Amino acid sequence: MSKIRSVMWTVCVMAGIVMFHAACTSSSEPTVRNEQQQVKDQIKAQAQAQAQAQAQAPQLMSKTYADGDITIKYPQLLGMEDGDKQQAINKLLQDNALAILKSYDEVQGKLSLEILYTIAWQSPQLLSIEYIGDDYVEGTPHPNNLFYTTNVDLDKAAIVRLEDAYEINEAFIERLKTGKFDVLSPALLTNEQVVEQLEQYTNEEWVKLLKRADSLDKIGTDKQSEIYSFFMKEKLGISLPVPHPAGDHVEIGIPYADLMQWKKRDFQ
Repeated sequence: MSKIRSVMWTVCVMAGIVMFHAACTSSSEPTVRNEQQQVKDQIKAQAQAQAQAQAQAPQLMSKTYADGDITIKYPQLLGMEDGDKQQAINKLLQDNALAILKSYDEVQGKLSLEILYTIAWQSPQLLSIEYIGDDYVEGTPHPNNLFYTTNVDLDKAAIVRLEDAYEINEAFIERLKTGKFDVLSPALLTNEQVVEQLEQYTNEEWVKLLKRADSLDKIGTDKQSEIYSFFMKEKLGISLPVPHPAGDHVEIGIPYADLMQWKKRDFQ
């Protein structure tokens, strides 16, 4: 009987020690499991919010401009509650897609032109479009690779340019010249080679050039720019002109997280 009491006493003491230790541990700091669950819950909530935002975005249909050997495809919105706003945005999309035709007003030879588009990002507030294609003017040495973009604020029915979204200054240019970006397409240049292209101009010159980016409305004038921006899920895209052997244009992607100090606007 005494042995049984002794064993029971020992068990009770050990159980008490374990419970005391567990209580001290749980009260002194959050458990790793709880911290991990909080992170998982945050990631899940962000993913659900993004999926919901995309689900609420207006629908798109493709439209084609065709004239002889000229073909340009561009998107149009469907299903917006505000019909007047939808009409205004669709006119912006059409005008910007077809603005490239102004580049050929003085062309004498026969023109062949094909432009297609992809959606870089779409949400209820922002639509970002990439246009890519090529042209050839009869009698010229070679065809040209083309790239331009259109970014539309769907709330305001207005074009969004690079300088609308980011503060363009010399520090911004220095960030680009670090080479800490992804070369998206065409993959004919390395990061180092893109930086070499950037080094051909001073920071002050690049500030002026980037502030003129996305100026499709200036095509055919001395204020025309061959630099375009576009928005992706996690990165800002910038298209830069390069020599023809390198593809005529190169696109780079910079994580939004690296550009926070220059950000002027948020888009959902």
